[in-house]
Amino acid sequence: MSTTSEPKSQAEQIAQVVLKEAMALGVVAPLAAWALDAPMQIMAALTILFSCMAICWEYCVNWAYEYLLRRYALRKTKLVRTQHALAIEVGLALMTVPILMHQLDLPLLEALAADLSLAAFYWVWTYGFYWVYDAVRPKLIRVKNSP
Repeated sequence: MSTTSEPKSQAEQIAQVVLKEAMALGVVAPLAAWALDAPMQIMAALTILFSCMAICWEYCVNWAYEYLLRRYALRKTKLVRTQHALAIEVGLALMTVPILMHQLDLPLLEALAADLSLAAFYWVWTYGFYWVYDAVRPKLIRVKNSP
């Protein structure tokens, strides 16, 4: 959808981010453990930590995104959606690379490569999740508001 829509409540914004992260956790931890040849327990703990960080960060980014959409009457074009997803992933990378380096004893370039791989997955996941969410949301609102 390329149009602006009814503003999301704070509760909906939080639920939206938690749902996105919870769905991704089941995929990311096993894949990351396999790709990095790291123990599943460590990767599960890191992915949960990163997910909690992402929830907090995404809430902040989404608040700003919704504000800017309303303030400047922006449409959710492909460019705007791309900038939204990149803002989330770049901010997270700045927080997670040092943790990957420390916890997995990785040099900077390997931690960056691991983080870029995760970011690529999450960028696609984020873009797709919000696109589907925005497509389904008006239908849910109509159902909720119908007698």
